[in-house]
Amino acid sequence: MPDLGNRIARLCFSTYESCPSKAKPRTRSNGTREWTNLAAIVIERGNRELICASLATGVKCLPDASLEKSRGRFLHDSHAEILAIRAFNRYILTECRRIQNENGYESPCIDRLNNDIKYQFCLREECRLYLLVTELPCGDSSMEALSAGKSPWNPLSTFNNLEVPLKGRSYFSEIGKVRTKPGRSDSPETRSKSCSDKLATFQLTSLLLSPTSVMVSPKQMYLTSIIIPSDKCFRNSINRAFAPCGRLSSLHSSDISSDSEYTYRPFSVLTYSADVHRFEHSKEAVIHDSHQMASFSPSNVSLIYIENESTVESIVKGIKVGAKPTSIAAASLVSRVRLFKLCFKIMSSEERIISTNYYDMKRNNISRTKAKEAIRNILGNWVPTSTDNFSLEEHGLL
Repeated sequence: MPDLGNRIARLCFSTYESCPSKAKPRTRSNGTREWTNLAAIVIERGNRELICASLATGVKCLPDASLEKSRGRFLHDSHAEILAIRAFNRYILTECRRIQNENGYESPCIDRLNNDIKYQFCLREECRLYLLVTELPCGDSSMEALSAGKSPWNPLSTFNNLEVPLKGRSYFSEIGKVRTKPGRSDSPETRSKSCSDKLATFQLTSLLLSPTSVMVSPKQMYLTSIIIPSDKCFRNSINRAFAPCGRLSSLHSSDISSDSEYTYRPFSVLTYSADVHRFEHSKEAVIHDSHQMASFSPSNVSLIYIENESTVESIVKGIKVGAKPTSIAAASLVSRVRLFKLCFKIMSSEERIISTNYYDMKRNNISRTKAKEAIRNILGNWVPTSTDNFSLEEHGLL
C-alpha cells in the first residue's frame, strides 16, 4: 500500500511545516547545524480521511536519577515515537472531555459506550491507527541499519547477564535483546527502554497509557501499521523486533488470561518514498544541505503537536521551555501528572471513583498490568525505571 504510506507522509510533513520554528532544530551561533527525528500518529477513518492526531520530534532521554525529583512532571523519554504516543493519548483524553462538556459534539474518532461496565469510551470501529517514523526505532529493529547491513550478525548470544538490559548500542552484535536508550558512553545511566522494545510491548498492551486505559477500551487501540522511509526498510531486523516470527514467537494466548481485553496484535510495515517525501530536519537532510566543513549535533529541543490542543509545546530536558523546573507549570500536556489530572476530571464527571495516587491507579488496572508482565517476560532482561510516583493532592490539582 505505497499510496497510503505516501499520503500519510505528506500529511505529517505538512503538519510539521505548519508548526512554529522555535520548537525546531536551528543553526547555532558557532555554525553547528542541529537535526532530529520525527514521529506521528495518524488516524484513518472509514472514508479514507486522514487525521494527524499527534506529532513529535526528539532524540533525548533523561538520566534515571532525574525521576527522583520528577513527581510526574518530567518527560523521561523524549524520543519522537514515545512523545507522539503520549501526545496521542492526550488527544484521546481531550476528545473524551469534549464529548462530556460540549453538547452535541461528535468526535471524529471516539464513541461513548453507554452499556459497558468497565469502559466509558472507545475508538470507532471504522478507524485505523498508523505510526509514521523518519528513522527506524532505536534498539533491536535498527541494529542492522546502523551498520548499513554490512556486518556479520551472529544470532548466538555472548552476553550472559539476563538480569539487565543491554546499554544502548553496547554488545553491538547481540540481536533480539532488550536495550536501553542509546547515548554517549560517559552519559549518566538511563533505564528507559529502546523504542523498539516499547513498541513491541504496545502490540499487546495497545497504545493506551495508564490514565487513558482507565476509561477507554483497548479493543481498537492497536497500530495497524508502522510507516518508515523506503530506504530504511531492513526487513530482517524489523521482523525480528516486532513480528510473530521474531523474538515474540513464544507469545501465545495462554500467556494472557482468557477474560483479558488485551490481545497480541502485531502491526504490519508500510513505506513512504524517501526520495519524494523528505523530512527537512533529519540528520541525512541536514548533512546533505550543508557545506563540507559544517558540524552537526542532535537538537536538545523536542516539539509536541496535538491536533485538538491550541498550543505546540517546546520541550527541553523533559519540561516546557522557559518554565521554572520546580513548578507544576513546567509539566507538559503529555506528562504523567497532566494526563492523570485530565483522566481524573473525566472519571469524576462519569461518577467513577479512582485513586488520586498515580501508582495505585496503575496497579488497579489488573488486566493491563498482567498484559505488561506477560510481554516483558517474553522479551526478558526488562529492568523497571526508578519510581516516579505522586498524588494529585500534593500538586494542588484537586
